[in-house]
Amino acid sequence: TVGSDERHLDEEELSEELLDMVEYVPSMDDIVDSMEQFEEARDAGTGAIAMERAATIEIDGISVDVSNDRMWDEATYQASMTPVSLFQDVYEHRPDQHDDLEELYSPDVVERATDVGN
Repeated sequence: TVGSDERHLDEEELSEELLDMVEYVPSMDDIVDSMEQFEEARDAGTGAIAMERAATIEIDGISVDVSNDRMWDEATYQASMTPVSLFQDVYEHRPDQHDDLEELYSPDVVERATDVGN
């Protein structure tokens, strides 16, 4: 409903409407996962790799798949190091925040994020 206008959408129309309203935003887990995959590919002699990140949004029983395709190369990797480096800096210098970070991201993601890029 928009103002006094009301429309009835079937499942396919609602999926299209939702898809137009959402954008894929990578999580820390996605960033670390992508960096790890690129590091493995780089070590194997591959200069760039194609990455796809995907998520499913469900509203009122309607599922919408959102994905983001990106070519990962050294420049992308270095750009992704900025938020990861900040995370690593906080983790190293603020031990009082370790529990909060693990609760926010999960212990596995925190461990992987502190290792990636080193």
